Amino acid sequence: MYKVMFVDDEENTLSLMEKIIDWEAYGFRVCAVALDGTEGLASYKEARPDVIFVDIRMQEMDGLTFISRIKEEGEDPVCVVLTAFSEFEYAKRAVQLGCRDFLLKPVDRKELAALADKIRKELDLRKEEEETARMAKKAYDRTKLMRRMEQLEGAFLQGTQPESRPDVAYPEGSSVLADLYSPNAPLDALEKLAGRLSEGRYLRRTDGFVFVADDPDHLSRIYEEAAGDYFRWRIYLDREGGICGWEEFDDAVRRLFERRRDHFYPDQAAGAGGGKATDPAGLSTAVTKFISGERDELLASIHGIFLEAAGAKTDPAELAMRMADLLMRIKTGLTDTYHERSFMVLRHYSQWDFQRIHTASRLELFITDILGKAADQITEIRMPDASSRMIAEAEQYIRERCSDPGFLASDVSDHLNLSRNYFLKLFKDEKHVSFSNYVTNLRIEKAKSLLKDTRMTVYTVSREVGYESQYHFSRKFKKVTGMTPVEFRNA
Repeated sequence: MYKVMFVDDEENTLSLMEKIIDWEAYGFRVCAVALDGTEGLASYKEARPDVIFVDIRMQEMDGLTFISRIKEEGEDPVCVVLTAFSEFEYAKRAVQLGCRDFLLKPVDRKELAALADKIRKELDLRKEEEETARMAKKAYDRTKLMRRMEQLEGAFLQGTQPESRPDVAYPEGSSVLADLYSPNAPLDALEKLAGRLSEGRYLRRTDGFVFVADDPDHLSRIYEEAAGDYFRWRIYLDREGGICGWEEFDDAVRRLFERRRDHFYPDQAAGAGGGKATDPAGLSTAVTKFISGERDELLASIHGIFLEAAGAKTDPAELAMRMADLLMRIKTGLTDTYHERSFMVLRHYSQWDFQRIHTASRLELFITDILGKAADQITEIRMPDASSRMIAEAEQYIRERCSDPGFLASDVSDHLNLSRNYFLKLFKDEKHVSFSNYVTNLRIEKAKSLLKDTRMTVYTVSREVGYESQYHFSRKFKKVTGMTPVEFRNA
């Protein structure tokens, strides 16, 4: 409900304005009245009304001076002038001051009711726009903070010097930096909690979420309320609060980063033992078998590594590095065995992905999930008709997309998880025609059909089959068919 205030040096008018309509029915509450401008200023500062009805002529301070004084303070309430006069100069000055409207005395009930309804709708719209702008600024501010967090974490992981702090003011107010993770909660469930805690703005990590919040009490309350929904899992919310500047923010990110493995092993902080774990006997053999398509022995060996690490309390950084090195060994073996056919297998992982992970159980899940996907790809690579099946899939993909002027060979190779060069060689070996000529032939065959069966212009046909330039299309068409498009249509 909005607040309305009346300023008039006639008590009868003030009494009438309070009672002439049911203000609450129109969304307003009378919050103050004043008998002159000076009293009105004091009442305004105390009540902060959204709407002011003010008499234009009063002793002590007239209505226009009253309004100008409020505007000088940077305030912007809706102002409506009450007057028994209609002089042009008064109206001109009121407009310059941004008055919403005029009401002539004596005030008409229906006219006032209609005006109140209009003002309420305008205030609703203003409130909505202000909230939209506030949320947009808040989202922009959080984006700046998240971007800075990513820069810092990257530098911490790689042991490099962080970039200089942003040359902009830190977002107004204090911030809470939070790191949400769990060794056993499903990530989709954890993401729902992250959304509730962060108002939907967070960064996803391999095994958790980080975000910036404004209100620590709100954060704690939501987290406690959600505890009942997540009692089946161990969930950790690490926080750094009271952040009011970039230096404090950078320090908070560093502290959270350094604490990210405080619950690496179940019920015990990392580093308590610091023992060394060695590769189990037969690991090299298990890697060789994995490359040959047998995954079970390697997955069992990895599980043994994690069991030994938990007993010895192996340093988390060392364990993460061992897993990254293991992937590198497998990738090298795949390349030696399958050459370019294994180009996309284990391509998109780096040691930094492993170093971000908070808990041993998530690290083991991460590596076994990666290897499971890799094993499926190896199985496909090893199938006798793998090349034929890939090219058949490529042909289907090409037919569906070759009418796009921006269509490229790399689109197909990415779809098949192959390198571009290997795909082009494989395609020519299987189809006995180059990729570019194959696409050109498909486009020209479609163009021939359109030229004979429709009344499309040559320009439209060229666009339909994937050429941005009619000239280029016509040259290709004649090269393939021996005729121009017009000659072909008229033949």
